[in-house]
Amino acid sequence: MKTAYNFFLRYQKIIFLVLAAITGFLILLPLHNFQAPLAQGDHGRDLYAFKQTLDGATPYKDYWWVYGPLMPYYYALCYKFLGISIQSVLAGELLLKIGAGIFFYLCLSQFSSPVFALLGACWFILFQPDFFHTYNHAGAILSLLMIIYFLFLYLRDPKKKYLFGIFAGNFLIFFIKINTGLYALCASALSLALIDWVKKNKFNKKVYSGMLIFLPVSACLLLWFFFLKGLSIYEIRQCFPLLSVDRPYNTPLIPVFLIFLRLQLLSLLLNQTNALIALLALTLGVMFFIKKSSCWICKKDLVLALCCSGFFILTTLHEFLATGVSYNLFWVKPLQNLFLFLAIGAGVQKLVKPLQTLLVSVLFAIVCIFSFNYHMSINTFKTPYHFFDIGKTKIYIENPFGWILTVKKTTQYLTDHLQANETFLALPYEPLYYFLAGKPSPTRQLIFFDHINIPTEQEEKIVNELEKNKINYVLISSRQKTTEHGLGTFGKTYCPVLAAHIEQHFSVVATFGDWTGDPTKILHHGIKILKRK
Repeated sequence: MKTAYNFFLRYQKIIFLVLAAITGFLILLPLHNFQAPLAQGDHGRDLYAFKQTLDGATPYKDYWWVYGPLMPYYYALCYKFLGISIQSVLAGELLLKIGAGIFFYLCLSQFSSPVFALLGACWFILFQPDFFHTYNHAGAILSLLMIIYFLFLYLRDPKKKYLFGIFAGNFLIFFIKINTGLYALCASALSLALIDWVKKNKFNKKVYSGMLIFLPVSACLLLWFFFLKGLSIYEIRQCFPLLSVDRPYNTPLIPVFLIFLRLQLLSLLLNQTNALIALLALTLGVMFFIKKSSCWICKKDLVLALCCSGFFILTTLHEFLATGVSYNLFWVKPLQNLFLFLAIGAGVQKLVKPLQTLLVSVLFAIVCIFSFNYHMSINTFKTPYHFFDIGKTKIYIENPFGWILTVKKTTQYLTDHLQANETFLALPYEPLYYFLAGKPSPTRQLIFFDHINIPTEQEEKIVNELEKNKINYVLISSRQKTTEHGLGTFGKTYCPVLAAHIEQHFSVVATFGDWTGDPTKILHHGIKILKRK
């Protein structure tokens, strides 16, 4: 018995690490065959890109892609080993989310007990916001937490080997989402400089020049030579809409800041769990710092850890500050949780044992209750009306039954009428149909909207590709005319040359879905299929 207890004490960090992975898997298990929701545009782009990458295509050159080039290769491997279906992508994303939970645990375990680190990891996995537009960003969250973990290791013990971990994490995130990678690099450099200054570590010029110069320059050169070489300026700008004129949303800084404050206030007032965690972090964090029993070195290390987390919170705000789109705040939430749980974890250790046990038990009970409710809410969609089965894809989705019926009918029509070596053009942003029909796009351009800024030169190039590839079918969705910001009307506000060509050479042969309401990503989805005259 004593031997078993000694074994537990010796390996408790590893034991609770395994428990964090298992618990994370159990919390996220309903997602293995559930998508909320499935968009024919953004999700279709991802699914199509992963399949094209598996077939040997190159991001940017062979298909339009707006993130870093790494994740299409990762998900292509998921297709290769698990089969070409949406379930394979969901499994790959699930693995990344569990991996992020593990790094969250590792970060917390540097400053709190393994039990509390397990609690924090469960909380993170359960309450992290889902990037519902794309499968790409799960890898970036994992990389961010990986960087912070190695920063914490370096903070505790400034060895050069941990700098390689920070360097590797920054390199990964750069190739997942380039602008996030650049800002993460800034946060990493600030964190290292602060740690070295406070800890009086030897300033290593090679390390800092490598972080600030070699990493971004080498990454940009690799990106250029392997992926962007040969593309025109407008094609590169469409793939990397970093300029304000290339984005549909641009909000002045002061209104964005006020929106941020309002959203944070609403988050505390309307969400009791957020309010509870914020209150605990404030109370227990202050308690830790005013307690005389807290050693000075522990206080200093915690301040440095909080500052490092704070740097990453500030830098990941950059996309929200540029656009004002609340979706971009999802980058901040995991880092906010890490900041708060660092403060709570330090303060909990200064409570008497009964209070520690009570508090941790209450928080674990909240995790269990919300996990149960999370599972139940997902199971409400696992009904025949939300079952989406086309080919090898068999998942449940939040989309309404009308959307599912339209997509099924359209895919069936394409499958029945297209020859084995024949494909079609999907407009204005319907790449999901390429994936479901198993056909490649006749052009690298997958999206046609106002904010994409397609020049006449590109339109003429696309028309030539349609003729060269002898395209006999064109699919046009009801999003060709919508009031959604930045999208416009096909043929009037964007792509007049392409629209005129289609009108002259093609006519409608089939209509599916809802053409009465103003379409959005998944509502009032209608499809018209045109055939060459």
